Amino acid sequence: EWQIIANKHLMYKIKNIIDATAKAYYLAYLTLIEKHHEVSMFYNDDFSVYIFPAITIAAFSCEIALKNLIFNECGKTIKGHELAKLFKELSIDKQNLYRDTTIDLYNSCSKYQRHNANIDENDFEKLLLANSNCFVEWRYLYEGCKKADLDFLEAFMFSVNDCQNEYADFISKNRKP
Repeated sequence: EWQIIANKHLMYKIKNIIDATAKAYYLAYLTLIEKHHEVSMFYNDDFSVYIFPAITIAAFSCEIALKNLIFNECGKTIKGHELAKLFKELSIDKQNLYRDTTIDLYNSCSKYQRHNANIDENDFEKLLLANSNCFVEWRYLYEGCKKADLDFLEAFMFSVNDCQNEYADFISKNRKP
């Protein structure tokens, strides 16, 4: 009986550590992207050195948040960095929830920026696959230039971290309409 209690206690601690880690990287992203926008506006340039670690951290936050969701659903810890593979480990209901939330967030950003870049379920799948390895690819950027859809990564990050209520405020502060 003591072993079972110890294991439950350990699982509870791990759950909190995973969630806290995901949120820490989420907050680190917000700090980096704010600095990126500040520097970009100062130099009137859309580019700054802060964008590289920001993309890496956004992808890593998504990864850890997905691992937290998987752990909460089935009690197992998963290894790997590929967002698409981790996403497929979620139950169909959770996949639908986070897919739909990401689509809504992405499309709300598009509406705020007044451009016609709305996505649907098929686009979500393509974007998730296209951005699946951003953590690995962007942390080793010197090995070759990679593409990332930051609007998608942000929407997905806010969604899987269950921070969708903060997204509208984030977009209004960090995007030019």
